[in-house]
Amino acid sequence: MNVRSTTRNRLAIAIVSMMGLTGASAGAMTIGFEPGEGYSAGSLSGKPSSGTKWSGTSNLMYVTAGVGNPGQAARFAAPNSGPTAFSNVQFAPAAADFGGDAAPITAGYGGKLSFGMDLAVNTASDLSSSTALSAFLRFGSDDVEFFLQRDGELEIRSSAGNFLAATTTGGATAFDFDTYGLNTFVRVEGVANYATDTFTVWVNGVQQSHATAGLNIPFKNGVQPTNAFDHVRFQNNFASTDVAYRQFTVDNLNISVVPEPAFASLLAGLTLLGVGRRQR
Repeated sequence: MNVRSTTRNRLAIAIVSMMGLTGASAGAMTIGFEPGEGYSAGSLSGKPSSGTKWSGTSNLMYVTAGVGNPGQAARFAAPNSGPTAFSNVQFAPAAADFGGDAAPITAGYGGKLSFGMDLAVNTASDLSSSTALSAFLRFGSDDVEFFLQRDGELEIRSSAGNFLAATTTGGATAFDFDTYGLNTFVRVEGVANYATDTFTVWVNGVQQSHATAGLNIPFKNGVQPTNAFDHVRFQNNFASTDVAYRQFTVDNLNISVVPEPAFASLLAGLTLLGVGRRQR
């Protein structure tokens, strides 16, 4: 592993996230599923206690204490199989969730959205099912989508062709939650560009690259029709009568807009930082 390269990648991710969270003109929201945010233990649907709430079928997506990174987190934990083993919840943020910004994604912001979440898989692989899908996690309607596979791999969805997250940029070895460790959080984050209908993404600190599209990965359905972000959604397997699901946990969900001038300055600064590190 190239330690210096990995360090620069992680630093780039951290700074992009901070720019979205602390920029004076950029809207931002972070959900840690904690009591101080209005999240009590129990079904995720209908929470938090005030403001915009999660909606949908959430009988198996619980706010759970002691499983987060740290504290509480949202966990899909199915106690049985059959039709009740299903959960489909979404959060559609309003202006107030972004600090009062009226339009989180607009041309004035350059159309860039920073997104991220901590993701852990909690149960061992079960490949008895005929379908590979265990759950999907989505940012936007036709934008950034991940499929959690039953074998522990994470598929990245794109109109240019779906592919598995890898342990190295452009590498052939797929990232595997079973190999990495059950109940161990992995950071999944990136930037969605609504001006170009593409996104960049890092999994466990490694930037992901599409075989033909490269680092700028086309949105799941190509052109995003409304040119705007609308919701986050978590859903377990489509085959609700299937036994072979994987339990998973999501924590520290963040969504923030990236102002165009700041984003350009950020990239320039990171380039200089990279040059400086190579010269040492």
